[in-house]
Amino acid sequence: MTPFTEVWVMNADGTGQTQLTFSGGLNWSAGPSWCGNQIAFYSTRAGGGNQIYVMNADGTGVTRLTTNAASDVTPDWSPSCGQIAFTSDRDGNSEIYVMNADGTGQTRLTNNSATDGSPVWSPDGTRLAFATSRDGNSEIYVMNADGTGVTRLTSDAGIDELPAWSPDGSQITFDSNRDGDTEIYVMNADGSGVTALTSNTVDDGWPAWFGQPSSVRWPNEPAGFVQFNDQPWDSLTGNNWSWLRRGGSTDPDIHADPTAPLTPQNVLRITYDNTLQAGESPSVHWIGLPGVDEIYTAWWIKISDNCPDAGCGKMTFLLPPDGGGQVFTAFYHPCVYPEFPDQCSPERRGPPYKVGVNTEWLPYEQKAWQANVEATEIWPGTWHRIEFYYRWETTPATPPATGSGDGIIRWWVDGRLNGNYTNVAYPVQRGFQEFQFAPTVIETPPFVQYMYIDHTHVSTPP
Repeated sequence: MTPFTEVWVMNADGTGQTQLTFSGGLNWSAGPSWCGNQIAFYSTRAGGGNQIYVMNADGTGVTRLTTNAASDVTPDWSPSCGQIAFTSDRDGNSEIYVMNADGTGQTRLTNNSATDGSPVWSPDGTRLAFATSRDGNSEIYVMNADGTGVTRLTSDAGIDELPAWSPDGSQITFDSNRDGDTEIYVMNADGSGVTALTSNTVDDGWPAWFGQPSSVRWPNEPAGFVQFNDQPWDSLTGNNWSWLRRGGSTDPDIHADPTAPLTPQNVLRITYDNTLQAGESPSVHWIGLPGVDEIYTAWWIKISDNCPDAGCGKMTFLLPPDGGGQVFTAFYHPCVYPEFPDQCSPERRGPPYKVGVNTEWLPYEQKAWQANVEATEIWPGTWHRIEFYYRWETTPATPPATGSGDGIIRWWVDGRLNGNYTNVAYPVQRGFQEFQFAPTVIETPPFVQYMYIDHTHVSTPP
């Protein structure tokens, strides 16, 4: 009888071991194939060969991505979580493919009579390292993410396989039996400086790196921007952050969450008491800014499963000088009236929600900017990465609508571009002075609800 193999997860210290799959088939997750709040793995649960699946970090929401008579294995997420590279023998031999995170757009990247496999993305998402037998034995190669620029890195009579990138993309580890048994080696990303890391009489393999560079944490940060603040939320104050209770009766706290995608265990937990009135915020958490005209803000966020009807609505605020208004980010229903009156009769209430932004400048001018590229679904109980970029218009004026109107607001959800506006008006008094989390309820919560923030990053031009 073939034993069943299932996927498990545990804390970094070995505690909290939890079984995620219960299929009765062979389930594997190697690499690990983890991105944000999702895990990619391959399984024989449907019968026949392996197919690729994704699931939430708690084992829910299992979704099959590949469907064919062959075997699809070794999935690896792109840093933006937007694509998955994998190995398939659907065309007669083992080749490397890439697909979108929802399984669409499956595209073959390699094409030869040898065995190509075990693709892994570089931290900047521009290249893939992989193993191939095209030279007679398994060697490590790299190529561009579109399959061009194939370059050989290792050249040895032994078997070199299972490459893994360092967090900064400067090095690659791999397995090799070039010295008689399998050991772990490291080399520079151009193939130079090959060095043995282990040396013993048993087999060592499957190397993995610890840590994430900023390019992986925040994939759409503008080139050349420098970090202004990076808050892991190990405490409520410090690192230039302050907080104040507003309408809530329960203080926010630092909460242990092993599912936090970037810096577990600690996350900021904001409590929505059922005494809050519509439009109230339980607490505000803020950091001062140096009056910048251009800024990038990013954070990981999760709302509790019991946040209905976008009740846990607003997220962050950016404030210009002298009470000149505000721009805030928020969760919206899937279909919001009156922004899209031809599509929203009647209005559809979520979840799943979507992310949008409002500008409110003085004298009072309010405008809601909804997703105009793609509306990534926001599900309660699930971690999502939010990124926003803002740039002041060239010639602001009073009232704001009379300026040059070429300001920018752009945002991404889980690495996917959702909104892109280049016609935004800003107040005549330039420069953002403050960034804050001030979650605001749309309606009185029927029971206690929560918003969780795993990490917050702010950067500006040098």
